[in-house]
Parts: sequence; C-alpha cells; structure tokens
Amino acid sequence: MAGIVRRIDELGRIVIPKEIRRTMVIRDGEQLEMVQISSTEILVKKFSQLGNFEKLAQGYCNTLRELTKKKVIIVDKATVLASKGFDESIVGEQISNKLYTIMQERTNYRTDKSISITKKDREDYGMANIFPIVAAGEVYGGVVILGDITSEDYMAARTVVSCASMQLE
Repeated sequence: MAGIVRRIDELGRIVIPKEIRRTMVIRDGEQLEMVQISSTEILVKKFSQLGNFEKLAQGYCNTLRELTKKKVIIVDKATVLASKGFDESIVGEQISNKLYTIMQERTNYRTDKSISITKKDREDYGMANIFPIVAAGEVYGGVVILGDITSEDYMAARTVVSCASMQLE
C-alpha cells in the first residue's frame, strides 16, 4: 500500500484522509493515540480506554460465561476485546455500526431479533442483551450476552458493567 502524503498546518495538525477514516471506522470526536516508533516514524492508532483492560475484560467474560452459561462478548467502541463461548477469532474484529449505535443510547438493550455484533458476522446470534459501559458520561464499550437471560444473569452483567465503569473513572 502506497503512503499518502499530507502537510502539517501552522497549528501542527494533520488531516487523516477520508478513505482511511472510513475503512478504519474513525468517527468524529474519536481519540487517536500517537506513539513515536523511531526518530523518523510515528504510529497513529485508535485509542481505546478499555484496550488497557483486555486481560480484565477476558476475566469478566469468563466469569459471566460461568454464571450465565451464555455466549459473552466485551467490546470497546470499535472492536471486540474479549469473548467466551465463541470461536476466539472474533477478538479484534470491528463491531457493527448497529451495535455501536445501540451502545451510544447509554441504556441496556434487549432484542428478540438477530443483530450484527461484528462487521463480519458468521452466524445468526438470535436474542442479544447489550449493556453499555459508561464512565463520566462517555460510552467506552459494552457487554453483550446472547440468549434469554434470567434476572440473576441481568444482575451479574450489571455488576460487571459497574466494575468496568469504576475502573475507567
């Protein structure tokens, strides 16, 4: 892939081309992280506050799977961070626009219809229960439990969401 050349303006800003923003699903207001690789290279990547909690997210998934016996996924605003009860290759995949939109509503969501979890869904998931992770008014991601859940399952999911929110504040 050939590089795209951009000039830095007088305020030190660089415009990320539209085609890159579209393919990487970079939305307005989204945070990017810059890391200096060498004296001549800078790596720019999507920033995920939850990304720092990948091991913790996997632990939450394992616990929820044990408690609920359901398929569990934890996502940030862009990708799947952890899953239990799925093919592990789902981790790292981009989430669907529908899931992103549901999480932005900042309320728990339940559907009887199948929704896309990732952009490359390979199966029909059926019923989904989505619990956004919100800290300081900002949506950082969500917990998805597939299938019909009990009131105990609901409380377990709410507890995980509360713990993750407190970690982010």
